[in-house]
Amino acid sequence: MSRRLLVLMCSIFLIVPLLFMGCGSDGSNGANGANGVDGTNGTNGTNGTNGTNGTNGATGPSGEDLTSNPVPEACATCHKNVATTHTVTGITTVSNIASALNVGGDLETTFNVKVDGVNSDAFTLYRAYVHFDNAAQAVPDNTVAPMITTGQRITLYSTSSTSPVSIASLVSNGSGNYTATVPAANVIDNADYLFVVQASAGTLEGTAATILGTTSLRNLVSDEGCASCHGPTPAWSEKFKHYAVGGSKCQLCHSIVGRNVGIISKNASGVLVESGRKAGTNAVEYFHGIHNSENMPGSVYYRSLASDETAGAEDRYSIGYPSDVRNCKVCHTATAQLAAASNAPVSFYLCMSCHQTWDGFGASVAEGGSVASFHRNLGMSGNCVACHDGSVSTKQKAADFHNSFEAADAHLDSYFGGTDISFDNPDNVLFSVTGVTKSGDNVAFTWTATKNGAAVNPCNDNLGVGPTFRSLGAYLAYAKGDDWVNENVSSSQSPGQPLSAKNLFTSLSTVCASNVATTTGLTVAAGAKPYATKALLAIGGKPLTRATFVIEGVSTAKDYFVRVPSPTYAFSMATGASVTARRDAVNTEKCVACHRGTLYQHGGDRVDNEQLCVICHNPSSSEKNVRV
Repeated sequence: MSRRLLVLMCSIFLIVPLLFMGCGSDGSNGANGANGVDGTNGTNGTNGTNGTNGTNGATGPSGEDLTSNPVPEACATCHKNVATTHTVTGITTVSNIASALNVGGDLETTFNVKVDGVNSDAFTLYRAYVHFDNAAQAVPDNTVAPMITTGQRITLYSTSSTSPVSIASLVSNGSGNYTATVPAANVIDNADYLFVVQASAGTLEGTAATILGTTSLRNLVSDEGCASCHGPTPAWSEKFKHYAVGGSKCQLCHSIVGRNVGIISKNASGVLVESGRKAGTNAVEYFHGIHNSENMPGSVYYRSLASDETAGAEDRYSIGYPSDVRNCKVCHTATAQLAAASNAPVSFYLCMSCHQTWDGFGASVAEGGSVASFHRNLGMSGNCVACHDGSVSTKQKAADFHNSFEAADAHLDSYFGGTDISFDNPDNVLFSVTGVTKSGDNVAFTWTATKNGAAVNPCNDNLGVGPTFRSLGAYLAYAKGDDWVNENVSSSQSPGQPLSAKNLFTSLSTVCASNVATTTGLTVAAGAKPYATKALLAIGGKPLTRATFVIEGVSTAKDYFVRVPSPTYAFSMATGASVTARRDAVNTEKCVACHRGTLYQHGGDRVDNEQLCVICHNPSSSEKNVRV
């Protein structure tokens, strides 16, 4: 073998193993390394081109021009059927009532019936009664003599299933006209007759009342007195389904010997007890007991001895009377009626018809001492007149116990002879704003006062000379549009509320000349100036006057506050000139017809004028500052 070949083979043996050294097993993967730092965002691409606009919709209807024809606070804006919603339907009215005896001596009574103002021939006779006085009736058992009345009622017609009566009759003459007839044999002179007509199934009802000769009913209550709160009568509706008669005719059924009144109360053990009964009427429990029920010692009037667990709706009453029962004139409207009520002699049943128990009287009568002990031993048979005839007590009639004169607290009314003399204002004391002058932020105004139509000095401070007006105060209210919103008048003021009244004589300056008062010192609120184009001046408070009254036989001078509707005066914030007042949203006279002598007790100085009510009760007012 040559040397050259030997060298070549040795080189091959040395190199070949090196070629196969990396062909062994791979090792396991190592742990992942930490993430690298994020790279910077790329630049945004350019916006695409806008799409083409869609086609316009159809033109809508023209809007209402509220500038030329404003309709503020229009209910129809939200409530599309206001008239329909508030229409009262099913009102039955009876009119054109006339009666006379025909040639045969029958009593014929004609009348017309309308339903919602339209003549109706759908009525038939339902009930008919005659009421007369019968002094020969005996005092019923278990009642205390003497009887309150000796009235008697006879049924002339009834559809009762148990005891039907068909003496009287009714015929329809068409066009809503009817004739009711009582046969001559059943006609009673000097009596009151009541005919109750009804449509099918008793859905509607009307009444016709008439008198033959002299009425047998006491002249105590007028229809007008009841209607002032309860609405026109006679009128039957879904909300009043009893015989639709005025208050003067309630006695026809409720003032008869068969009706009686008992005074029911709970004793110290909570047991219902009755202190005797008197026959002749139970009308007093409706007129006095129910209306004054919330003012009774337990705030409840009990009409029966039924337990609280079994008592029905007509066994218990708790009514908040909107006026004051001391104001007899609310129901006893006529002069003779008021005299009969206020001059009524003292009796247990009459007093307890309002007071219920001796706890319903003042401390001098009800608590401690011989007088209280004596009274608490009296019951239905007690002879109150034995003392209340002037021999022991000078209080001899009902009104003597309720005469009250208030000259310190203007919230309270004064009463004399069964009348709220604060409300009645018998001397016709009045005052009114006559003009406003504005200079910068300063507001001055003039005002005058009268008594019985004659001018008096508004600055007078001597009640011996005339009425005084020292408690009057001035309010300022500010408007947005037509509403007194009082925005920004003070940071501490409740929302929507004006600043408190400023007394015309102590907080402001008032001087008088020739019975004309000029008041200065009133300034407009800075926060109202940016928005208010008009303001309202309102004068709150009640004058104080003096009059002489015969009290328990003695002529006595008494001072008392009187009601004068608070005057208001709307003026321009720019010039002080008079501007159109805000529209009247309600008729104030309708409010005071029911809330007689109580509406103006709110605040003590805001008196019976809706134009003053709205400066506080406005769209901006809220209860925020009086929440608990």
